[in-house]
Amino acid sequence: MNRALGRRLAFAWLLATGIAAAVACNGAGAGGEGAEQAVVPKTARLDRLSDRFGCDETLVAKDPEGTIALAVRVPGVLRRALGAELPYREELVAGDPGLDIRLEQGSDLNHWCTDTLDRPPRVDATWFASEGTATVTVARRLRQPAPAHAGSWRVPTSASVRLEALVLKRDRNGETLEIPSFTIEAAIGAPAGG
Repeated sequence: MNRALGRRLAFAWLLATGIAAAVACNGAGAGGEGAEQAVVPKTARLDRLSDRFGCDETLVAKDPEGTIALAVRVPGVLRRALGAELPYREELVAGDPGLDIRLEQGSDLNHWCTDTLDRPPRVDATWFASEGTATVTVARRLRQPAPAHAGSWRVPTSASVRLEALVLKRDRNGETLEIPSFTIEAAIGAPAGG
């Protein structure tokens, strides 16, 4: 299968699963095989991401089939919230070192927050946030730390992240996805796979 056809099939797959609302590609033009126009921005529809969960300082939303996953990592948020009155809130901007937002497309994308897998994930495409904001709220601790871990942030904690005006870019070819707003609520703080 040539690259241009492979890309067109990938875009068709994206449309069929409800991620992208608009894609603009032409066939091989005067430039020969693989010549394509730039992809226009598209709006990500994330209504299929019904499986929501978390671990460590990561919140995840994915589809039940494991073909699309949106993961938001906020390193250090639980430590910063530890001595604060709850609910603790902070707003971060895409591109900040304390925020990692990515959308993966592929199959068997069940690798977030687990240490056991039926099959290794196959990530066909990854988009990274380049614009937008994330408001993280640490609501309450779900259980107290054991005495040996007094003061530890590694306890299950109810949290949410609200994404606004998010633009994600796929580095390889400059494709963008837009997420006007999306919220993930989950328990974080427990080790991945724990």
